Amino acid sequence: MQKTIEQLMTKEVVVIDFKTKFSKILEFFNEFRMNHLPVVYNNKLVGMISIRDVLATYYKHLGDPSSFTLENIDEKFKVEDIMTKDVHSIKASASRSDAAETFRNNKFRSLPVTNNDGQLIGIITPLDLI
Repeated sequence: MQKTIEQLMTKEVVVIDFKTKFSKILEFFNEFRMNHLPVVYNNKLVGMISIRDVLATYYKHLGDPSSFTLENIDEKFKVEDIMTKDVHSIKASASRSDAAETFRNNKFRSLPVTNNDGQLIGIITPLDLI
């Protein structure tokens, strides 16, 4: 019998609220050594933010980065403006092959796992499928 996503996923997921300050996002990426963070609001998945999103936004809007402090960055950038809002997720009851097909057909490096109410309950990566 094939394992479900619920059996393979990481259940303890580091998340950020969509009101999290930009400087805090940078701390999370550094502290937890991750490339993607699910964004939640009222315990529901509302987006994903990647280190690539953060860096692209930072360099696109700053011009001369040396003139900005973290406080200025926190005022200028909001998570809800940077995050990907149309997030692909997968249900916990899905199969390993469902996840593999999703990874194969897209360029995702992780997939949030949600329940039927849209609440984040885990995350899965291609490595989890091995």
